[in-house]
Amino acid sequence: PNPVRTFREAWEPWPELLQLLEQRYEQPSPIQMQLWPVLLSGRDAIGIAQTGTGKTLAFVLPGLVNIMNQPPETEKYSGPRMVIIAPTRELAQQIHLEINKLNYSKITSVCVYGKGDRRKQIEALQEGAEVVVATPGRLDDLLRTDDVDLRRVSYVVFDEADRMLDMGFMSNLSYIITGIRDDRQFVMTSATWNSDIHFV
Repeated sequence: PNPVRTFREAWEPWPELLQLLEQRYEQPSPIQMQLWPVLLSGRDAIGIAQTGTGKTLAFVLPGLVNIMNQPPETEKYSGPRMVIIAPTRELAQQIHLEINKLNYSKITSVCVYGKGDRRKQIEALQEGAEVVVATPGRLDDLLRTDDVDLRRVSYVVFDEADRMLDMGFMSNLSYIITGIRDDRQFVMTSATWNSDIHFV
């Protein structure tokens, strides 16, 4: 799909999100113009962008739409619909706050990361959240101990994938992906394009 130039071009079918964007920002950032039409059409995408370019909203908003398009729950809560993996606790918390600030359609987010209180994080997961924002090591750990179930996840983001690979998280990311259904939508952001990112 061609890039969008205005919020309306991308978000007219979702008036709540359109209103929110138009109230807060003047126009989409370049990464948003490129990613939104691709992700809203249900395709996978790789976005090359630095921090501070509006990339969080570039992948979060289509993820919220993806969640809304999933069939409704037929049983009690059985795991998140969207997983966002970020290299550091600080970035994970920042994304988590951004999602909660949007407060869209009562979609809730839980943030899990290493060196945080593991028991409290598990309790928060059990209370039910459509979105889990996590660091790779902690999510891998929770998956191995069956404290999180990713089988319902339909939208996956690897944010700052180049940093995660530099930090040695490749095996964690590989394991996490095996716990997620094959027909999920996949988004990756990176500040650089290299052979490691291409391999992922």
